[in-house]
Amino acid sequence: MNSLLVLPYVDHQAGLSFQTVAVCLLNGDDLLVYERADEFKSMSNIRWDATTDFEFEYLDNLNVNADFDIEEYKSHARDVFKHYNDDKKILVLRMLPMLDEYRNEQHPDDILVFFFKEGLAPEGMWVRYEDFNEDHEIFGRLLNQPNQDFGVNMEDTVKFSFAKNQDGSLICVCDLDEDL
Repeated sequence: MNSLLVLPYVDHQAGLSFQTVAVCLLNGDDLLVYERADEFKSMSNIRWDATTDFEFEYLDNLNVNADFDIEEYKSHARDVFKHYNDDKKILVLRMLPMLDEYRNEQHPDDILVFFFKEGLAPEGMWVRYEDFNEDHEIFGRLLNQPNQDFGVNMEDTVKFSFAKNQDGSLICVCDLDEDL
């Protein structure tokens, strides 16, 4: 055994994660997946930041033993991941391509938001989105302490929306001159 079969998912608090579903033997492009003896009674998760020394390969790029049934593992993964995907609004926000440019690579639910307040220089800060409303305003938790006195602090709930940048591109903006 020299490999693991893992399935990726996004944990809203921990970010990009992987669920270990099987142990394997990788020899060149040939992958022997060992059947689970415990019928999925025990599982382990690996967080993105613990994978710096790992090499990843897509299962589709390998020759997998013919008796391996990936559908059983996919079915189990769907059952396990349901509780990570129960908030429909967070799922909608994950699907918005306009946020992609501002997402944290390891924590896709964390967005770089530019804060503005009269008399202060604009400042980019990380916000973990939690909710949105019909006016396209997104609400999230501020993840770092501002360097300037914007009147908000780390862990506060802030509202942000989209604005056009000078070059016409969209940016995420929290205008603190407006009412929160």
